[in-house]
Amino acid sequence: MLACTGAPSLAPGQRPATVAGLRWCRMKAQDCSVWTRNLGMLARAALPLVWLALSVPCLAREGAAMPMDPPEVASRNAAYLSALDAATAARKASKDAGNALKKAEQSSRSASVRATEATLRAARKAHESARHAREKTLLSALRATGESRAKANIAMEASEKASIASGRALEISSAAARRAAEPSRPEARSAARGARDALKIAFQAHRAAAQAAHEAAEASWRATRQPAARTDIRPGPAASTSSAVEAAWASWRSRRLDVDQYARRGMSLALHHIDTRSRA
Repeated sequence: MLACTGAPSLAPGQRPATVAGLRWCRMKAQDCSVWTRNLGMLARAALPLVWLALSVPCLAREGAAMPMDPPEVASRNAAYLSALDAATAARKASKDAGNALKKAEQSSRSASVRATEATLRAARKAHESARHAREKTLLSALRATGESRAKANIAMEASEKASIASGRALEISSAAARRAAEPSRPEARSAARGARDALKIAFQAHRAAAQAAHEAAEASWRATRQPAARTDIRPGPAASTSSAVEAAWASWRSRRLDVDQYARRGMSLALHHIDTRSRA
């Protein structure tokens, strides 16, 4: 150990002549440990700087490879994503309206308190979905550009009509629930049939609104496929939104259900349930 610290070499069995020799050896060993610790700290502090110096050229090349979307293309992509949200909300509102109609078909046969309250809850849920779909459709119409604006306006009008019909059906369903608690059974059955008819009208309006919203989304998708008018945009570090639009369209096409097919299935299930109860 004394040889590696720089002290004079001693023969085997030989001791230092003085206490100062031992003290000198101890000080040299401490100096070596301090220098080793300092070098380790400097190396750890320099590693982030080395990584940053190596990654800056890679980030610059990656930013140059991803050009920024022109403003026209960015607005079309935003309009399509908004139209896609509106179509999804309209489809959910149509589904909730179909469920409410099925409950109303069941309650129109018996007009019991339990059945009419279930119809009222379903009608309230359908009205909330209709209000949400109306807000999404209005936002989509405000963001629509070019040729898709006409389809978006049609979808907005259809959603407005569906929301009004849903609100009217909710009022009639609430009145039917109050009549069901009264002792007069003929009036309760008449009120339940009125709620069923109102919910049927609302369901048809939601079907039309969902179809119009889907057509508006397809028109907005076709608008995103058109070439941009400006081509003099300098490349920048921002990433393009085209990949997000492609992914959203693929997800929509894979999850989309035909509105008419869903309506036929819902009505057939409701009629089958009614026939089963009448036979029993």
